[in-house]
Amino acid sequence: MRCEKSVPRYLGRRRTIVDQAKGAVVIGNLKGEAKANAIMKAETKAKRRVTLSICGMGWTDESEIDSIPNARPVDVDFGTGEIKNVLPEQKNIVTLSIENKPKLTLKQMSELEMILDECEQKYKKWVYEYVKQTFGSDDLTGVPADMYERMKCAAIKNMQNNHTKLNVEVQPELLAVGAQ
Repeated sequence: MRCEKSVPRYLGRRRTIVDQAKGAVVIGNLKGEAKANAIMKAETKAKRRVTLSICGMGWTDESEIDSIPNARPVDVDFGTGEIKNVLPEQKNIVTLSIENKPKLTLKQMSELEMILDECEQKYKKWVYEYVKQTFGSDDLTGVPADMYERMKCAAIKNMQNNHTKLNVEVQPELLAVGAQ
């Protein structure tokens, strides 16, 4: 069973962003109340995901962890963003998996830097702090290539919001970067 929800986000002056999300559950041979509960669970998942996405927090939430093999909740220090109570051998596994991944190309880094230059300074600072803390790099050279699309999408959203606040036209070359 899949359920899809769309929610508009109003940016003012007749500008909206519509975001959508899907929630899926296995119905199998369910009948009656069990089937109805499964359908409501799919709808709830879709609503939760689209709400989080519109708020800029479109990541997996704790209700979805049971569907991911070997996943488990962790305790995070929200002040620093660090995961608490991680065993040393677990830290090494994460470090090794990041080190073995291909990194961003020069073109990808250039595109991200161009977009980040148009973002809010607070956001740009946060991105570079995150990169340093997560990948041990003062610039984008340590970022794995598989992070490119997510980083670009988030940066473009921030850039557009920043331009809306400043009431500035978005430069055409930046939109072209975002459309690729």
